[in-house]
Amino acid sequence: MKKLIIIVLWVFISGIFSLNANASSVTLWWDVKGITDKDATSPPSTGDKQPDTWVNLIPCQKVWLDLYVSNIPSPGADFFDFELIYDANQFTFDPPLHPSIKLGPGWTYQPYSDNSSSGLIIAWAGAETGKAFYGDNIEIALIDLHCKQVGSYTLIFSYFDLYETGTGDLFQIEYIPLTINNVPIPGTLILIGSGLLGLIGLRRKFRF
Repeated sequence: MKKLIIIVLWVFISGIFSLNANASSVTLWWDVKGITDKDATSPPSTGDKQPDTWVNLIPCQKVWLDLYVSNIPSPGADFFDFELIYDANQFTFDPPLHPSIKLGPGWTYQPYSDNSSSGLIIAWAGAETGKAFYGDNIEIALIDLHCKQVGSYTLIFSYFDLYETGTGDLFQIEYIPLTINNVPIPGTLILIGSGLLGLIGLRRKFRF
């Protein structure tokens, strides 16, 4: 009798853990691939494939950002679409929105952006039958934002929809936001630079 009770309890507890595992949310997050000057055409690093929550820039710099999803259960997802909002007064978006090579062949990726006024990046992607993806650290897209002026902004999505293959149901999404701080060049550096220029001028004056 005791053995039967233990078995029943074990099955019940296992069922609870199984339900919790299935109910866990898909996680959406950013990985900073590096900061470059405004004219750079590729990111300076591969990133560390860990969620980043903040990054500091100075005006005229560009930041490269990988968008990842994790914890996608099998049988996976075969369609997603999103609308990312950014502050068009602080940033410019340099198209195109680069699709991830990890999604592989069989995917159609259609990005669209309107960065001139509204500060929106809109994109969607769909897969052929049998081309769904699942698992952790799946790269969705790579974007680059060019800093225009001082300020701070947290990137947000007005929506991000990820559809389960075979059912068309939406996955529950947990989003880890990223804040981009656009900081001015410190005044001390400006003073040091001015002082060096002054010394150079004096040196040239006495030399001639």
